[in-house]
Amino acid sequence: MVRGKNSSMITKLAILVFAFILIPILNAHAEDSTNVHPGFYEISQYAIGTVGIQIIFTESDGSGDPSKYDWNESKMRMAEANIKKGLEFWEDRYPFEVGKLEFLYRPSMIGETGVEASTRVTDGWFQHYDNRELVVDTLTDTGCGSVTDPRAEQYPNVLPRLKTYGYQFIIHVLSCANEVRDELGTDWATVIFVPYTADQVNGLAFGFTEGAFIQDSYMTTINGGGIIPAHEWAHMVGATDMIECDLRGPDDDACGEKAGYLYMEETDTIPMTNCILGSTGNNPGLSRICVSDGTKHQMGWVDENNNNIPDLVENAVTVNLSENQKKDGSSVVIEGAVMLEPVKCKWDEDDKTWQNEWYCKDTTINKIIQVTSIPTTEIKPTDGKFDSAFEEFTITLNTTELNNNEIEIKVKDEITGRIHSSTFVLDVEVSETTDTAIPAWIKNNAGWWADGQIPDSAFIDGIEYLIKNGIIVISDTKQNESQANGVPEWVKNNAGWWADGQIPDSAFIDGIEYLVKIDIIQVS
Repeated sequence: MVRGKNSSMITKLAILVFAFILIPILNAHAEDSTNVHPGFYEISQYAIGTVGIQIIFTESDGSGDPSKYDWNESKMRMAEANIKKGLEFWEDRYPFEVGKLEFLYRPSMIGETGVEASTRVTDGWFQHYDNRELVVDTLTDTGCGSVTDPRAEQYPNVLPRLKTYGYQFIIHVLSCANEVRDELGTDWATVIFVPYTADQVNGLAFGFTEGAFIQDSYMTTINGGGIIPAHEWAHMVGATDMIECDLRGPDDDACGEKAGYLYMEETDTIPMTNCILGSTGNNPGLSRICVSDGTKHQMGWVDENNNNIPDLVENAVTVNLSENQKKDGSSVVIEGAVMLEPVKCKWDEDDKTWQNEWYCKDTTINKIIQVTSIPTTEIKPTDGKFDSAFEEFTITLNTTELNNNEIEIKVKDEITGRIHSSTFVLDVEVSETTDTAIPAWIKNNAGWWADGQIPDSAFIDGIEYLIKNGIIVISDTKQNESQANGVPEWVKNNAGWWADGQIPDSAFIDGIEYLVKIDIIQVS
């Protein structure tokens, strides 16, 4: 809520609704259920993570309306500073120890249009339908995004609907926002269109789709700067206006709206004169602005178990191992997949208010960054790196190292750093040579013995211990009554060749069994 410098009229900061257009998206879940990262249309679902910002300063080129104002460097820097001040307000109020809210900025641009926003008014108001022309002109002029972006086919039935109602320009906006997100490597993105105005223009501050709002230059400066940019960005992540509730009381029809990814009520604080989504007209500046619990909840700042971790990134982990096995010598290769389960979007499809624009795909920005196991074995991501919420992998197992055929898979996620464990009992096919297979670390000892780095006695004592404790299994061998004089040279040679991988385990076992037979190794 703001009061114009030369007017007593209260100006509501509205978020424009295209509910009837975007409703079809809600039934368009054609994607693979394992694709849980934000897609083309999921550009600003909640206020956790990193957000790419593109500021576009718009000015008339005289092709439509006569040009009244042009930007200069100092005016742009002032508006940019006030926008950043508003966004830093949200960074500073991020309430959790885990995760973050951080804004990253692409270089600002000037975009020309046939619309002079300061004079394109009807009955004293800038009309929302004129915004289409302004947006298309400036995006085309700056070369940001494309109305034919193939990623918009994420939900095939959306494009025909948008074209039918003349709103395909939204695809251009989302394409630009996705370009910003891709370039900056962020989770989300917002495009901010800023026409230059010397005074307040009623109706020239509103969000018109996910990931984009228009904000005239005058509105960036009022009350010390930053308040209105902060207010408008909150709409990008699902927060609703509470001005009517503040002015007219809790019984007003507009009071108590539900919105956002978690579909929560807007307020628990009335009056809201000093809160960012309430009436801010008389507030001296951002430092004294409050954020109601309702607004925090709509933005995704919810921690129901009070562990200082936002619920939206506390993802359950699902691990699946394939029954298909591939033999690789003495090892078995098993394919698997792991997924971070997103917290379900709770938006109500039957709700007919403005938040129908809020597209609700189950989404997480968290990522798998490590998969390990007990016993330790080789786990490789199929695509070469663990860096997304869904990963396929292969496990290479030496079956002799399994305890009761059990393996524990341990998964680490990026945001919380937690280790999630799942234990499996494997139905592995044991090869014929498994009974005499030897743990790989014993090869080191055999190599050192063959090279003379450890004496015969140390190696023999070690082998006797391993046999008696079942770590090395040999066939029943009858020992001679008399002991031979020392270890035959060929047994030591075998040990060296085996350590170098030149002969199989069975040949090395033959040598061990011979030492038992001639009573150099004693197992009774």
